[in-house]
Amino acid sequence: MRLGHDMVHALVPRDLGQIRRVHDAFHRVFTAPDQATAVRTVNAMLSQTRVTARLTEHDGHPLHLLAQGRRNA
Repeated sequence: MRLGHDMVHALVPRDLGQIRRVHDAFHRVFTAPDQATAVRTVNAMLSQTRVTARLTEHDGHPLHLLAQGRRNA
């Protein structure tokens, strides 16, 4: 999906807090002691979005992202 310029806005001070939270969350993913912990962390992050998405392994398939629904801008 390509975003147009009308969907981009200037950063405001509260954005810095959100950026820090995302940075910290990704840091926890990449420094997780094992894959299971990293997956739980990513799934917790995904649960905060408007898309139903999660990392999963099932039916003999390797770890992959399962997403359902659409994100409304």
